[in-house]
Amino acid sequence: METISLGSIYWLLALSVMTVIIFLSLRLLVQLINQVLLLTIESDECEF
Repeated sequence: METISLGSIYWLLALSVMTVIIFLSLRLLVQLINQVLLLTIESDECEF
């Protein structure tokens, strides 16, 4: 019944971990960009 080899299991694990890391880093990037945009907008309003 052991048709799935350990190599493929490790490959799937690595793939899922990579997708999670990429997803989290993308979310962090979006949050950072939003914060920078909010800061620049606030500073522009303060200048006026």
